[in-house]
Amino acid sequence: MYGSFLLPGLIFSAYFLFNSRGAKLYYMGAMALILLGILLSFSRIAVVAASIMLVAYVVFQNRKYPRRLILMMLSLLLIGMVLFSVASLSSPEFIAKLSDRLTFAKSYDLGEEGRYHRYVLVIPMILSNPIGLGVLQLEKIFPEPIHNIWLSSFVNYGWLAGFTWITLVISSVIVAVITYRRTQSSIMIALILSLGGIIMCSSLHEGEHWRHMWLMFGLIWGFCAPNFPPAPAPKRRRGATRPPTVPRAAGPAAPGSARPAAS
Repeated sequence: MYGSFLLPGLIFSAYFLFNSRGAKLYYMGAMALILLGILLSFSRIAVVAASIMLVAYVVFQNRKYPRRLILMMLSLLLIGMVLFSVASLSSPEFIAKLSDRLTFAKSYDLGEEGRYHRYVLVIPMILSNPIGLGVLQLEKIFPEPIHNIWLSSFVNYGWLAGFTWITLVISSVIVAVITYRRTQSSIMIALILSLGGIIMCSSLHEGEHWRHMWLMFGLIWGFCAPNFPPAPAPKRRRGATRPPTVPRAAGPAAPGSARPAAS
């Protein structure tokens, strides 16, 4: 899905905005452009995931500075209003289409053959088929796929695959938290928030074939604490005086060794 593909770019634009010394306007422009792309994707879950994850990252980065946090939140609100105005002026049908999309339930979500009702109908299938129905078998039963990676992992591939997916998600979160606590690198927070937004989107779509989701999993495990380089040692300033060296006291002479002759 286009909106979920843009989520890591949004979070990492915020990451570079907070962690780079220069080019602040460049990263702010990148964030604005990606936000506009997510907004124009007209994906309900992508807009919600982007808002939650971006706000979570901003709060994390400014958790010790409440005044700066308030300014950042007001800035994000202002950017969102500007982007909304630009998108509205660019297309006269934007407001109508956006209001039509940003609803909790559409016609294809409700009813006996709707998405949410399929979630209920698929649970007995999961309980009665431990090895799963197989790929593309649900299309013979329902007019559309299940559109939920949590349920499709069980019903398509079996209980083993479903519990493996849950284990992978939980263990990835644990690895990210452990790595952050050991390295204090906020890149792990950016990675786990990017993955969290993608998983939110895959909860309403078929995300098994999303390469960017598996890329985020690989990056989290690849950047785990044992693979992080050691922190560089602080450089000694020029002109700094070295601590005086204390001479070691001479110990007793070893037996059999020659002593200096007395003058």
